[in-house]
Amino acid sequence: MKRFFLAAGMLTVLACINIYAQISELAIARGSVPFEFQISNVTLPAGDVQISEMGNHLLKIYSFSGRRGVLVLTSPATHHGQVPGTASLQFSVYGSEHFLTNIWSADTRDGLAVPKTMRERELARRTPLTRTDEVALTVIKGSASDGR
Repeated sequence: MKRFFLAAGMLTVLACINIYAQISELAIARGSVPFEFQISNVTLPAGDVQISEMGNHLLKIYSFSGRRGVLVLTSPATHHGQVPGTASLQFSVYGSEHFLTNIWSADTRDGLAVPKTMRERELARRTPLTRTDEVALTVIKGSASDGR
């Protein structure tokens, strides 16, 4: 009986956390990525993506094509080049593999850095960076469930 109440209590707490996470999710940008890419050891297919803010530097990248989302804990980043005119996703490319590395805000040097995956670090040691690609984002504000 004691185990039953403990299990029921834990399920209630988990349900409340899940409900809170869904309520506090705020869609901030959308874009169309023309290639498959890797983030947090997950490969997402080419297609439309939505970036949602889940909390302090915690983002959810949702792939409409793959019908799945990836949570990623980012860190602040500063754009050292020319201030971008539009919000964008920046990818490091090694050979034919794309890795999401930064998310840039429009009209400011502020952005968010995505941690490198083990695969990206391995490729970076063996292969020179081929190039960086950028994909423009459309900035939105609203419920992350919009359009899903």
